[in-house]
Amino acid sequence: MFKVIGQLDNFTPSSQNTSHCNEDRLARTALCNKLIKSEKAKVIAYYVVDKNHPNGYEVHEIYNNGVVTIYNLNSGKKVTELIARENQILRYGFKPSKCMLKKSRQHENKGFNN
Repeated sequence: MFKVIGQLDNFTPSSQNTSHCNEDRLARTALCNKLIKSEKAKVIAYYVVDKNHPNGYEVHEIYNNGVVTIYNLNSGKKVTELIARENQILRYGFKPSKCMLKKSRQHENKGFNN
């Protein structure tokens, strides 16, 4: 299930992470941080998403290069991050820029979102 509930004007995450942010995901976290920094990515939107999780809604922080950081709405803790493919970007319901789609395709061609 993936249902966009709405959009937030801003969001302040907690400094803590959920148990999903573990050693298995350190390489992906490092890659996402590297892409955000090297591509000078900026946050373009915060979406509240219902994934039917027992801990409640998520906040998806969308960057203009296709990186998405996911937080729990109630606790503010970081859950994970991902490097979105084009279809994953489109499901939020906004029209991405040509540059965003280009970066997303480049990331996919490099295998960053596997």
